Amino acid sequence: MRQCVLELETQKWVCRGCGRSFWQRFPGILPRMRATEPFRRSVCQKHFDGISRSRLAQRERVSSATIERWFLRYLGVLAGERISRCMDLAASYRALVRKHFPQAKIVADRFHVVRPVNQQLLACWKNIDPVGSKQRGLVSLMRRHAHHLSFEQQERRSAYLRQYPACRLSTTSSCVLEITPNRACPH
Repeated sequence: MRQCVLELETQKWVCRGCGRSFWQRFPGILPRMRATEPFRRSVCQKHFDGISRSRLAQRERVSSATIERWFLRYLGVLAGERISRCMDLAASYRALVRKHFPQAKIVADRFHVVRPVNQQLLACWKNIDPVGSKQRGLVSLMRRHAHHLSFEQQERRSAYLRQYPACRLSTTSSCVLEITPNRACPH
């Protein structure tokens, strides 16, 4: 896209009745703003879609602070419209939502619940059996449900669990390694 600069000359008006002054307005540019609303919305939507402020600042040739100010205003508009949005559950996004939308309900999907639990439980498994937790075949056996395993795979997993009874696959939730309470886990 070719960059262009548009310079507008405006007139400053003074009300003879009250003495207050004001500037001539242009369609699409709100008072005391230097960018059109469609441009600001497009920048905010790009940031909302995951492009970082610093990258947008370079691309659009505005400061990072300006993008943040526009984005916070944009989020306020969205909150006023009561539109539900999907977002990543990264700590920075959660903090932003908690700060500007204290009444918002953050709902996690199954992936964002199971994945961190699996990561922590696999870290605990590493403390129980450092060698076994690094074997890809064994990790694959421990992550899967029994009904997805062949007879030989079930036998191999059962033999491993007899050797390390502190580890067993949970039957209540899929793909989650459960550590029994007889061995403490630092995580």
